[in-house]
Amino acid sequence: MEIKFAHTSDFHIGAKCKGIGNKSEIRKYEITNAFINILKISSKENIDILFIAGDLFDDTKGIQEEDINIVKKSLGDVNFNVVISPGNHDPFTSDSPYCSQWPNNVFIFKDDKLDFIEFNDLKLRVWGHAFKSAYERNHLLKDVKLPQDDFINICVMHGNLFDGNNNNAYAPITYDEVKNCCMDYIALGHIHKKSEPKYVGKTCYTYCGCPEATGFDETGEKGFYIGKISKNFCNLTFKSCSKRNYEVLNLDITNLESDFDIAELIIMEMKKNYKEKYINNIYKVVLSGEISENFFINTLKIETYLNDRVFFASLSDNTETRVDIDELKFRNDFKSIFIKKMMLKIENSKNDYEKNINRQALKIGLRAFREEVKYSDN
Repeated sequence: MEIKFAHTSDFHIGAKCKGIGNKSEIRKYEITNAFINILKISSKENIDILFIAGDLFDDTKGIQEEDINIVKKSLGDVNFNVVISPGNHDPFTSDSPYCSQWPNNVFIFKDDKLDFIEFNDLKLRVWGHAFKSAYERNHLLKDVKLPQDDFINICVMHGNLFDGNNNNAYAPITYDEVKNCCMDYIALGHIHKKSEPKYVGKTCYTYCGCPEATGFDETGEKGFYIGKISKNFCNLTFKSCSKRNYEVLNLDITNLESDFDIAELIIMEMKKNYKEKYINNIYKVVLSGEISENFFINTLKIETYLNDRVFFASLSDNTETRVDIDELKFRNDFKSIFIKKMMLKIENSKNDYEKNINRQALKIGLRAFREEVKYSDN
């Protein structure tokens, strides 16, 4: 018998997306819409069952009742079963939303030990567990014994797959445990970056990643998996579904000497890298290269220009000030003395963070020689 399923995780519904100003509230709604969109796609794909491998909610104590009700109603409206394995952000506790009434087609694991739910019409046994707190240190896949029958065995786990050489507190899973458990498929959650389907022994496993990113540590394509499975066969297709991506754009602006030229170059690079979708993304633009000691980058001005053209962009100025060392030897005015001292501090910086601070101090100091420098968060 062949089963068609969807595998998703790590929505973090209710999350406050920091660092994007007044766009954070919009982003919050987009994450909820991603959940609804995945249900619609899954319905069109005629799946038999949906697996949610943890962190459906970002914080079960702070989640709004409205968000919980939207999730419940949306799940109750679909014509397939849903299995949820609560994660470290949405653990199964006495005051979590999982303790309330859910639609009849939704099955939620409640124990911090590995358990299973049988779907006899599908000849399917779904294994899983629930985080009961923010941490789970036990190896839940260790010494699993599957019944010897013709049921398909799928495990839905929010956990951390690793090589066994270090300790971790998020339901650790070793590759040997994956191999020895003999599951037909393990639907993993917790890691926000998708992995390609892989086999250890006869067990196929993958992380689906998060459907929508919440920060610049989660760049690139986001979505979920649609799969078909039977005994000794598993085929997965990744479905990209994110409204917008977080992207880091590194740009060398050596020889540019106006804010407008920098902004135009940034837009040109965005179009080149992300085509027509460039306007939807959330960007961190990191400027590098050498600029004249007489040119002062106005990051606020450039950001204003960019944010009229894309959803959101922030600017990080990592440029260095171009200094003619040979010319500096023959100069002894206050400005030259300042430059010499700052160049020495930059050279003797203990780490990259300190070096960047000293570079910024040099830029601000040079500006102060020409005009008043006002306080700014930037």
